[in-house]
Parts: sequence; C-alpha cells; structure tokens
Amino acid sequence: MSGILQTALLTALAVSCLFASSCQGDGKAKPETNPPLAPECETLVPPAPAKNLAEWSDLRYGFGPVYSQAWSSNGELLFTADTGDIRVWEPLSGKQCSLLTGHEDFVIGLALSDADGTGHQVLASGSRDGSVRLWSTGTLELISTLHIEGLLCLAWEPRSRWLTVGTESGRLGVWDTENLKEILGENGDSAVLSLAWAPDGSSLACGTLAGHIRVFAINVARKSARAGATWNTSSGVNALAWSPDGARLASVGQDGRLTIWKPSDGSPSLVIQAHAGWARGLAWSPDGTYIATGGEDKRIRIWLAESGEEYAGQHHNNLPVWSVSWAPDNVYVASGGGGDGQPHVGATIVWKIP
Repeated sequence: MSGILQTALLTALAVSCLFASSCQGDGKAKPETNPPLAPECETLVPPAPAKNLAEWSDLRYGFGPVYSQAWSSNGELLFTADTGDIRVWEPLSGKQCSLLTGHEDFVIGLALSDADGTGHQVLASGSRDGSVRLWSTGTLELISTLHIEGLLCLAWEPRSRWLTVGTESGRLGVWDTENLKEILGENGDSAVLSLAWAPDGSSLACGTLAGHIRVFAINVARKSARAGATWNTSSGVNALAWSPDGARLASVGQDGRLTIWKPSDGSPSLVIQAHAGWARGLAWSPDGTYIATGGEDKRIRIWLAESGEEYAGQHHNNLPVWSVSWAPDNVYVASGGGGDGQPHVGATIVWKIP
C-alpha cells in the first residue's frame, strides 16, 4: 500500500485490538496481550477461473480513487467515492445523476443505513479531512456532519441510527447520529482498518492493522460491550464482511488472502490466496453464494463461498481495485479502482455475473 493510505496507516503501531475480555457500562476494559493464533488451515491457490465477468457499464475513467462504494437497497443508485466528492449513479444505465460535495480531502468510506419506513436510507461518507457527512438518499441533501479525527472505516448498526467508526489511533466509537454524540468507545493500540456488523445486529467484527480480528457483542442502549477471543491473522485486516445468514465472516488483508471464518469457534474454514499483493475490496453476494474481492493485482474475482473455487474474474481498467459491492438482485457487481492518493484517477465498472 502506498500514498495517502500508507501514510495514515503507518502512524499506528501494530500491537492489539480495541477491547479485551469484556467491558460493561462505560465500555472500559483491560487490554489483552498475546491473543491466540487462529488454527491452521490450508491455503488454497486456485486455478484460473472458467468464466469472465461481462462488463455492463463503465462509469467513466477519471473519477476516483474509488476507495469505497455502496449500492442502495432498491438497486436504483450506486454511490462511489471520489476526491472530496461522492458521485451518485444510475448504475445500469451508466448515468451520473448527482454529485455530493463538501469534503475537503479523499473520501475513504461510504456506508448506507437500513431503509426507513419510506424506503429512504442515510448515507454516511467519511473523509481524510476528519469529517463524516450524513446524507438523505431520498433528497440527496446533507443532514448533518460529525467530526472524527483520523477516520479509517465506518459501519451502521442494522436497523438503527448508531454509526460505528474506527480510527488511525485505534479508537472504536459508536455514535448517535441524531444527537451527534459518541455514546460508546474505547481506545486501542492498533489502527482500526475495518468494521462489519452481523446482519441481525448481534455482533460487531473489528479488524486492525496489527492483523487482529475481534467480534464483540454490543448493547448500545446499555452502553456495554462484551468481547470474544482475538483471531490473529498474518497481516493487516483491510476488510470484513458477514455472510447474509450471519453464520460466517470473511476477511481480506495485506497478504492478499481471503479467509472465511466460523465465528462459533474462531477457526478458518477456508483460506484462499485471492490476489497478488494486497486485497481490500470484499463483499458477500445477497444470496450468500458468492464472495467478491478486489486487489492490488488490478482484478475483481468472484468466489464460490462454499468451496473456495474462483467462479469468475476480470481485469479492472489496469487499476488496483479498492472496493466492490453487489446489487440487491445478485445479478450485478461493481468494482472501484484508482491510483492511491492521486486526485481523480479512478473508475467504477458494473459487471454482470455469468
């Protein structure tokens, strides 16, 4: 990793994750030392895929780098990160329908809340400028702004207004986005690179630069968090994603590996050498059949979640792939690439699954 993200991440020394054995009330916890190693699992080096992804629409070169993206729950809009902006697309036609402005540095994280009773969602956009801006997907207007120094990742708790953020300093915080207050948080010793809530909201997974994954049971209403065991990986955990049924957790890291974990006992069921160089894009298909990944080798790859076989793949415009996301219909997947730290160097491509 190079450029702006390398500069940000290397400010945090890799030691441990955020919470230790348990924390209650004010979220305080004793730090855990020497977390257990994950059990050994053979690493698969898959052959070339039998199928190529079919390009459906190319959302133009020159917009990026696309560090993050998010597809609306109705499938009508795709939000992609750019240099200080968020581009709003009608993804299947390739038409840009809006531009959300206001950030003063690279946008590095996008996350959509669950839809409310009207079908609208709240888009959270996090930037290197230290701000998180909240937008209505119904009006595409700014709702409010949070100020969080050193932000690296963000994720909504399902079915609520709570937004979870991770920072360079190792802080994990839960924010009430209506009152614009942090209501639960803890400082750690390693930069928080990735966050993912289980679909039912029962668990939060946290990945760090030190290569640790922790899964927490968080009760936001009671301002309490109970942490399970630490899983120790071989490199920084760049992205996390739960399966739609919440039974498995996928991770990708700086070593290019895709690992599928069994949260029940913390053991890996599959370890795949998914990319040459780092891997960062990660998304589980809505039906749970496939996992999409993207990486430094300028490829998007689609994996069969049960067997670990590569189902399909494609080069992405000769650019490293930073982000991937699935359309709700399971038919299309988008990949976002770009030059790290290079303003407006990037592209998003929508692919059709063969």
